[in-house]
Amino acid sequence: MTSLVSDLTKRYDDPADGSTPAEPLLHARLHDLRHVHATTLLLAGVAVHVVAARLGQLGSVHRPTGLRARHPDR
Repeated sequence: MTSLVSDLTKRYDDPADGSTPAEPLLHARLHDLRHVHATTLLLAGVAVHVVAARLGQLGSVHRPTGLRARHPDR
């Protein structure tokens, strides 16, 4: 599972048909995608406890500093 994202990125960047994507994908870990998912939900206004439950982090509900959206203007 740890190499899943890396393998998918390589397949996208170097497709078997020899074509080249307009923009190559940046290196990302599965954990990075988890952060993107959580941040997107929070920025969309989903409640922290709902995002925490979705990520399987029910303990974070009592510590909201562990799960928060980062706003570019702050």
